[in-house]
Amino acid sequence: MSWASQRKAAYFGGVFALIALAIGVPLFIYFNRAPSCTDAKQNGGEQGVDCGGSCKKLCTAQTKDLVILWNRAFRVTDGAYDVLAMVTNPNLGAGLQSVLYRMELYDENNVLITEKVGKTFVGPSEQFAIFEGGIKTGERVPRRAFFEFEPGIVWEKKEVPSKDELAISVRDKALSDLETKPRLKATIVNDTAFPVRDIVVTAIVYDTADNALGVSATYIDEISKNDAKQVFFTWQEPFSATPVRVDVLPRVNVFELYGGE
Repeated sequence: MSWASQRKAAYFGGVFALIALAIGVPLFIYFNRAPSCTDAKQNGGEQGVDCGGSCKKLCTAQTKDLVILWNRAFRVTDGAYDVLAMVTNPNLGAGLQSVLYRMELYDENNVLITEKVGKTFVGPSEQFAIFEGGIKTGERVPRRAFFEFEPGIVWEKKEVPSKDELAISVRDKALSDLETKPRLKATIVNDTAFPVRDIVVTAIVYDTADNALGVSATYIDEISKNDAKQVFFTWQEPFSATPVRVDVLPRVNVFELYGGE
């Protein structure tokens, strides 16, 4: 082979080697990378594609659906209603960092009056209330409330906080002014060793038959460790029956509380 031919062969050989490296190295890395929970494959002990096993995300077969216990609309004044849905999470070791929900109100002819879309979190094994207040209905009167969670729920592993980790309690509940504008006072106590932030507190008033007479909600930005804050709820009109029991339900997002770990 002549010198020119040798030089040409060496040149093309070098080019071929560079091309082979450019293609081969990424392919080698792709096909030989360690299993992960984001590689769109079922590997590394996963129970499904990128779910179960060591993955934070749980597979559909590992979880149960959220259970809607009841939902109702409550008249505030003419043309304004509060809506509350009581929900329970039957999954002991699973929660939701975020889930969308939809509330709808229908009139006596089953015609949609209005709807409300919102977002919430769900703690493991949590029973909780979702409240939407002051929904405007104009001159139409709601006769039926409908509540549902949007599809595409992604469950994550999450252990139930212990009583010491999340010791939020309610004390000194007191109803007053029942014949005019009912008023409820309660004290929310933080017995943990750290501040607790973004607390949503919902109140439900029941009659002797355990039917809900009225609902309301408020928000506390923070309670310092080993401290307490009072909350107040008011209604514009007297209840339709004599109240005999009050539930005050504080909620804290455990995903934010513990950094999502």
